Amino acid sequence: PRPTAGSDTAMATIVVPTGASYVGSVAAQLAGFAAAFRSLGHRVLTPDSRAPDYGRQIAEAAAGGDVAFVLCHSGIGFDQTPGPANLYRRLGVPVVAVYVDPALLYWDQIALDDVDHLVTLISEDDVAWCRRQLPGRRFLMLPHAADPIAQPLPWSERDLEIILVASAAGAPDDLRAAWRDFGPTVAARLEAMLEAQAAEPERHLADLVAATGR
Repeated sequence: PRPTAGSDTAMATIVVPTGASYVGSVAAQLAGFAAAFRSLGHRVLTPDSRAPDYGRQIAEAAAGGDVAFVLCHSGIGFDQTPGPANLYRRLGVPVVAVYVDPALLYWDQIALDDVDHLVTLISEDDVAWCRRQLPGRRFLMLPHAADPIAQPLPWSERDLEIILVASAAGAPDDLRAAWRDFGPTVAARLEAMLEAQAAEPERHLADLVAATGR
């Protein structure tokens, strides 16, 4: 609902840090978040997390007392400093950490217990797994969104046999061969993970890694 005068959410300040974005996908999503929050009547700040004075900008925003949260997408703007020195803990600013990749890739951020943060993921399995690993912490599923197209082409007119929405990282055989560059111990663990996943494709990846990666 749109904020109304006198409500707790009326004209809150929301910080949406920007930063490096692989092929521009995260940058586009951040722009979408910022536009959506503005359309709801909120004040949105979009500081560059790579700027030397980023911390100062956040501190100045927090000094106003109306910062609802900082939205950190895929680690952009997230401070992994442990303990009281953490930027957001020191300023008392909540963080909404948005991820569109498997939780395991960002576990060092997700597991950080020094920040008041809500974690959103795009997989119900990931949410359930994180809740088991970190009981009492807040995890929600937030489906991946996209800006609507004004006049989309009807599906019946699209000459597509299959759509794979993903980031291609190279030929699987080449990637597997490159594991040898990490040394025999790491290569053997990666091979064990691959074999375990092939044997139990429905098992959560993080559980497989934990069972075979020691």
